Amino acid sequence: MGITLPPSSPTPDMPPVAGDVGLADRAARASDRQVRVRGTVRVAPAVLLEMIEMTVSRVEGVAALESWRNVERQSDRTTDLETTTLAALTFEAGGVRVRLRGNDIEADVSVKLRPGASVAIVSRTLRRDVGVAVNQMLGLSVTVVNVFVAGINDPSEG
Repeated sequence: MGITLPPSSPTPDMPPVAGDVGLADRAARASDRQVRVRGTVRVAPAVLLEMIEMTVSRVEGVAALESWRNVERQSDRTTDLETTTLAALTFEAGGVRVRLRGNDIEADVSVKLRPGASVAIVSRTLRRDVGVAVNQMLGLSVTVVNVFVAGINDPSEG
């Protein structure tokens, strides 16, 4: 089965319109009608990570995302990432790590806070904002957002 493009000349269900009518105009008018088109939309993991990074960076009190590599290097504990993600796909970039379990997402964010920021308020806001952003943009459910405060940003560091 091939792709069917809109006809090049007006049809009874697409009356002529004054001015230059291109494919985009016809597609816009066609979308006003109930048109059912099936297909699959796939989003690269990097897009999900970037969306969460942008959401986190907009939260008041967050100074920066802190790379998990820096966090784990400074930590005495070993990560149990391998044991907790047996049934999940895990992706990581910078200060964001996500695990996909079907249509559910678990996210870990590692942040540095601004001096004077409330850990409780920032954490609550991060959980809410990440969940809302992922749900609105992708229709997926965020079941867990773990927040790791890696430090307080020193204003003298520039």
